[in-house]
Amino acid sequence: MAKEPKLSRDQERLLVELFEANQRHEKPIPLAELARRVNRRIGDVERDMAFLQKAGLIGKESATAPIRERVVSALKEMDPNLSETDPAWAPAAFLAASIFLGADTQAIADEMEFDPMVAGVYGERARFNGLWNGPDFAEGYLCEEGGTKFFLDAQVVGGNLKRVNGDKYQMTDAGKAEIEGKLARNPKARALLTKLRKKRLDGQ
Repeated sequence: MAKEPKLSRDQERLLVELFEANQRHEKPIPLAELARRVNRRIGDVERDMAFLQKAGLIGKESATAPIRERVVSALKEMDPNLSETDPAWAPAAFLAASIFLGADTQAIADEMEFDPMVAGVYGERARFNGLWNGPDFAEGYLCEEGGTKFFLDAQVVGGNLKRVNGDKYQMTDAGKAEIEGKLARNPKARALLTKLRKKRLDGQ
């Protein structure tokens, strides 16, 4: 006789919620909604669902795509030109993963296959700039301007911008150096920028 798996309180609560939803003949519950009902982070609920499925306590139809896969898909949808080889991809992926996993640097590093030291630096920037608040993710990007705000905050995580006065942004020294490097590699862009600056100073 197979030994029954030992469940944590959170896993028991999740199992009860799924059972009651089934009794109410609800359609499969989106992961975000399920996490809201049990008052837990999406990533934690996802891991417990995988455990319950492996234990044979819930069906395979409840399976969801891995977080990394969903992050990659979401970033591709927001910016089709952003590839995983782009320097801007890693901080954006880190920030997107923290929406699922909360302010958990190690969990994000494991899930997204980041170097723990790099993830640690990203996490420090997120916390220092107020993107993380305690163990939770402090920002939301579901408003109309959410996409722009998300990519600005991804630049904060990447070290090119910093937050000042709450919701304003300022370029860091690293950000200035990156821009200077791009201009140095593109003389036409530098010439155009110089021309625009001169026009501004001349009041044109």
